[in-house]
Amino acid sequence: MFIMDRSIMADGETSAEEKRRWTGPPEAQELEERMTCLRLLFEDAADDRILARRELGAAADEFLLRLTTRQQALTREYSRLANLKRPLDLSGMTEADRAAEAERLREEKLQKARQLQDQGDMSGARECEGLARIIDFDVKQGGEYLNSICCVGNIYTFDHTEESPVGPMRFTNRPWQDKMCVNCASINILSVKIACSDIDFPIQVYGTVVARDCIDYKCVYLFRRDNDHCQLISSNEESLILTGPKRGLALWYGADYVQTDLWVKDRQGHCKQFSKGIVRIPGTANQVFDKCEPETVSLATRLSTVDVTYDVVECAVEATVAAEVTQGEFFGAMTAHTTRSKRRIVLFDSQVGGDKCHGIEVTPRWNGGHEFVLTLGDATICVKVTWSMVDPRL
Repeated sequence: MFIMDRSIMADGETSAEEKRRWTGPPEAQELEERMTCLRLLFEDAADDRILARRELGAAADEFLLRLTTRQQALTREYSRLANLKRPLDLSGMTEADRAAEAERLREEKLQKARQLQDQGDMSGARECEGLARIIDFDVKQGGEYLNSICCVGNIYTFDHTEESPVGPMRFTNRPWQDKMCVNCASINILSVKIACSDIDFPIQVYGTVVARDCIDYKCVYLFRRDNDHCQLISSNEESLILTGPKRGLALWYGADYVQTDLWVKDRQGHCKQFSKGIVRIPGTANQVFDKCEPETVSLATRLSTVDVTYDVVECAVEATVAAEVTQGEFFGAMTAHTTRSKRRIVLFDSQVGGDKCHGIEVTPRWNGGHEFVLTLGDATICVKVTWSMVDPRL
């Protein structure tokens, strides 16, 4: 599955999810409340100064001196408390420490949910319970952060592991003039690489990488392997072998996301969490389409930094490619690229290189499809390309 630029064809196609900082020792909340009180007292003192000069005139000098002294004392106390709230040095934190802190944060959220429930605030209680499922702690994230998406309609009922039921070719048989369709931008995920590893290469990687788009924000798998089928990564130049997405990813006014839950298995068979978190790809409201250059977003968590490289296609159409070897055997790779970006997307790779390269240009369409036959040596391959609009709505 890859995305073509439909505009070329016309010529001839923190919020809550942002990472959050750990603010210091357990008494940080109490310090915050004291600092808020100090701010209010400081403002009251300033108001008293104005009132005194207005009503008492020259007789207010002594009173103003006391107020000035009071303000200075408040300022010193505020600065002292602010220094206590500086982020701690987390560099010596062990994995056990990290896991314990993550569990403490989850329990804290659940405790807050119980308090809100006792107060009759069921909406707030359910939101806290939903956040408790995805709140996490990681030194590389600066402390507390969310490891999955939270900008969903109801975080309490949202299943973060559910696969999107929406498939490809939704509008293949619908006339493109149909006003019920809303064509939008899309993204092609070009590669997912382990840019940096705290464990020496080579490494055996398994787990999942999923995309979440504005159609339903459910899992669209890009990479999925269990610990019996790890991928061997020998260097940071190698990409994970992506097997998705299964459909075009709609990029509308919000944002799309790529989420990792990767593990490594050592030679003794022990498993460690390698990457867990989520990166944001901004929607069309924040995109500039003058250039067609790939962009890379990075996610530093656990034992690695993962780079996700993608490009945005404006006014996109979805191309679903099916290939069948009808005669002989085929060894080699099949790739595709869009008109605007020549960065090739691997559709199939037998991991056996060939010495010949054959290419076919196909003009993008709103719907319908193309079918053609390739002859490569002794092999005959029937290739079918099916087109569909990319609509952000269900």
